[in-house]
Amino acid sequence: MQVSQSNGDSNEVDFTVKLSDTYYFAEGTTRDNPNDGTYEEWLCLQNPGATIANVTLTYMLGDGTTEVQKVTVEKESRLTVSVNDFLGADKDVSTLVESDQLILAERPMYFNYRNKWTGGHDVMGATAPRDTYFFAEGTTRDNINDGSYEEWLCLQNPGGADADVKVTYMLGTGRNIEETYPVGATSRETIDVNTAVGPDQDVSMLIESTQPIVAERPMYFNYRNKWTGGHDVVGAPATDRSRSGCACRTRATPTPMSPLPTTPRAGRHPDRGCHGGGQEPPHR
Repeated sequence: MQVSQSNGDSNEVDFTVKLSDTYYFAEGTTRDNPNDGTYEEWLCLQNPGATIANVTLTYMLGDGTTEVQKVTVEKESRLTVSVNDFLGADKDVSTLVESDQLILAERPMYFNYRNKWTGGHDVMGATAPRDTYFFAEGTTRDNINDGSYEEWLCLQNPGGADADVKVTYMLGTGRNIEETYPVGATSRETIDVNTAVGPDQDVSMLIESTQPIVAERPMYFNYRNKWTGGHDVVGAPATDRSRSGCACRTRATPTPMSPLPTTPRAGRHPDRGCHGGGQEPPHR
């Protein structure tokens, strides 16, 4: 796939999409309040087959409780589900999608992040939980040249046993910071990466869990103080040691950002949902 615009072409990337009867989404929220902003979450379900698909949506909330919604997707059709309409406002949620037919599931979200940055992001669901994930991208930059970036790590534990999740933050300075976070059974947890590593750090992450989980990394930004928005990705399940090079062709060289200070700060605010709440400052 390649995106062409008037100012140039994107990198060319090859990928394969396979249908599944099960999908997991770690990230999700229906928050709508003056501190956190407004978020609208949707599930898009495609049934390309010749048989009606009966789909069960299990919403896993931050307190470990679940809510179940059953929907039907007609053959060779699609269905869009409003998570906000089903759950109501101000819920942080991970989702398990189970179908009796092979389908494709995506989760678009649209937001006014903390009532300051607007945009949207979308991911296809993970087809299975795993105990290891990698994230190459990540930054907590906050300065007059680069703009502001707020990074989060969303962890879904769909299983029946509590998970201890070790996160190794790999900084651009070469320093590593290790933190371990508990994630309850049939629950979700969100980590504030900016708090964990401090401001103005470029960071990759290694996620290792004692139970199979799903990990996503949403980020929100004011890029170089001129473009606001957000993006999100499911973690890579493993490094690919079978390839010696990159399959993409770079069409342009990005302009490097300015050098960064090297003063990391470890930390975490306990009992935080994805977007703040209670008496704590607004976040995510």
